[in-house]
Amino acid sequence: MNILDVGESIRLDGYHKIRAGFEWRVYPRQYSGGALSSLLGGDKPEPVDCDGSAIICHSDGVPLGESYMDCCVYFDNQTAFRPWIIHHGDNKTGIGHGDDESISIEMDHIPVIVGRIIFTFDFFKAGGHKMNLGRMKEVYIRLVDEEEEEELCRFDLTDIDTGAKAIICGVLDRDENGWRFIALGEPVESK
Repeated sequence: MNILDVGESIRLDGYHKIRAGFEWRVYPRQYSGGALSSLLGGDKPEPVDCDGSAIICHSDGVPLGESYMDCCVYFDNQTAFRPWIIHHGDNKTGIGHGDDESISIEMDHIPVIVGRIIFTFDFFKAGGHKMNLGRMKEVYIRLVDEEEEEELCRFDLTDIDTGAKAIICGVLDRDENGWRFIALGEPVESK
């Protein structure tokens, strides 16, 4: 497995089906119930709804469709180029271990018009509180070879300093030799 830093990449030549897995954990909310409260579990995991998505683009990064539904695979639009890019469902809490959301991609079947697939991670409110990357204690995207269930790479977003509500995790980029994943970690500032 390769741990990637911002700007690093990994070639994906020879892999036929990969899965992008997204995981997140939040620092527990601190309650001021004193020693008795903490002995009785005062610091509990907080459910947080985050979303992993994939934006399907031409090689220049321009989305392939005129609407979000035409070019984005996410919890409410779970397939593109059916069935070769599939989002496996919405996790609204992030509680538990392992990938909270995932997107499978059959690399050999992606039409040549697709030159780039951009992975984003969106943060939402938790229990009425504003959420951003600074409140997260663990956030990553990883790529897995689905045929062998082998983790190919992982990009940890936790230490990226941003208060943004969304972040571009990375991009699958097609060139004359095939595909590669590039770790980006670019905040998307909302207006």
